[in-house]
Amino acid sequence: MHSTIHSLLPIGPLRLLSCVSRYTDMMLSLKNVMMAVVETLLNKFEEDQSKNKDVQKTTLQEQHTQCYTDNCSDSDSSFNQSYTFMNQEQLQLIAEQLDPNQPEEVRKEAMETLCSAPPSDVLKCECWNVLQKNLTLSLADPDSMFTERILKFYAKTFSSSPLSMAREIYVSLAKHLELSFNSRDGQKFTYSIGIDITNPEIIRVLKKIRLLNDYQKEAPSFWIRHPEKYMEEIVESTLSLLSVNQDSNLPSAQIFLDPIVFMALIDTKAVWFKKWMVM
Repeated sequence: MHSTIHSLLPIGPLRLLSCVSRYTDMMLSLKNVMMAVVETLLNKFEEDQSKNKDVQKTTLQEQHTQCYTDNCSDSDSSFNQSYTFMNQEQLQLIAEQLDPNQPEEVRKEAMETLCSAPPSDVLKCECWNVLQKNLTLSLADPDSMFTERILKFYAKTFSSSPLSMAREIYVSLAKHLELSFNSRDGQKFTYSIGIDITNPEIIRVLKKIRLLNDYQKEAPSFWIRHPEKYMEEIVESTLSLLSVNQDSNLPSAQIFLDPIVFMALIDTKAVWFKKWMVM
């Protein structure tokens, strides 16, 4: 009975100070543990990145060796196996030759040459703004083989370039898709018709969306290491694409399929969105 009454009495000053002290010690200990965990994770991340770079470097060296040994002339093989270093004048010429107003053969040859250049050199060249504009416009070319070549260049850039450079390609692809869905070509895919995945035009759209989505899933793992402005460009271009507007007064038969519908087909569980929300 005495102990019960004692427990109901107000906490004394000394006991209160003791509780505050223990709470402070616990919070300090928890903070130190969390800092140690974060430091461990960052070190592990750096270690993994270093290993990946070493593996890529070794693989690239092996590919170069095989390329020179076999004297392979096939364009697809050379695309994967070797790089041709170019100066600013050469890259400037390629940028001009990729202009949609240029003859088809000139543009194709320019794209073949561009695919053999190191992505980092291309993204850092003085004429990148012109080159990016022409690549974005060229993605709408009706020649599927030509656009496939551009997508391969984009994919190579995603896999071999740091985020600060790869974001340029992501924004370019997202901008192209936005322009495409806002054009008449994008508005011919309506809910009334549905999605025929055997339709070559639908396949082209799905390939572009898939490449964009693959990068979306990987981007959050790099966010902790890069300035906020890089993330803003990626997020803003994504939201702009997914916010493509259409006339709400149109009859249901004329409402076109928007980007988010195609993205849902590629990423049925919205993995990219979950990763972005966690980060």
